[in-house]
Amino acid sequence: MHYYSFNISDFNNSTRHLTRLERSIYRDLIDMYYDTEQPISNDINLVSRKIIANSEQEIEAISQILSEFFTATDNGFTKKRIDREIAIYHSKADTARANGKLGGRPKKSKETQDKPSGLTIGTDTKPTANPEESGLKANQEPITNNQEPVTKEKIPYQLIADAYNEFFYSKVNNSSKCQTVSPKRKKAISKLWNHKPYQPEGKASTNNIGYWQRYFEYSSNQAGLNGGKASKDFDWIADFDALMNFNEYVKNIEGGYA
Repeated sequence: MHYYSFNISDFNNSTRHLTRLERSIYRDLIDMYYDTEQPISNDINLVSRKIIANSEQEIEAISQILSEFFTATDNGFTKKRIDREIAIYHSKADTARANGKLGGRPKKSKETQDKPSGLTIGTDTKPTANPEESGLKANQEPITNNQEPVTKEKIPYQLIADAYNEFFYSKVNNSSKCQTVSPKRKKAISKLWNHKPYQPEGKASTNNIGYWQRYFEYSSNQAGLNGGKASKDFDWIADFDALMNFNEYVKNIEGGYA
């Protein structure tokens, strides 16, 4: 993996107490982890050779950084955040290869190409048909309009959770993954799925997967939800339950977390 997204603010906030040498060593170790896609060896001498750290002070800094920021295992020093991003990278790469074998991804409609300002509720004239609860593929396009309505009994709970994992969890560092659709979460989903926010000409509908894809992607860019606002009121990262809470949902789509 030769490219990764680097959050400058996160790095600076977590390394303020380090010396300039230790910060440099930490960056080298992060780069090596992403490049090799493997845990960092338990052999400190081997690690020092790989990142060209020769002095006693540099080798000591390696030990200090590994101890503080990584987890020691029998297979080497690991870091959950990096492992997660590597897994996401490979998942998307596998999907891209599969799409390539089928002739590439389908062309987007003009509606999906145009970037909305704020949350666009959508122009889905009908809710989607009942999708099987088998998971939402990475980079899946919004489901089209020309399908039968979905009744309350056919709410695709798992697909909504998967949409959150793809369009919010995978984009927001340190966010939590939705792994279980509990009865409590089903109740919250049901309330929003059957909610019809006002839109001109009655075009909008929340009971389609395309809408929730757009909602979670919109949410991932809101500073008050993705940890971007460092104030006492906004210094947090939303999770699935927060985004699906009715009151938080209303506040969110009205721009309350921008």
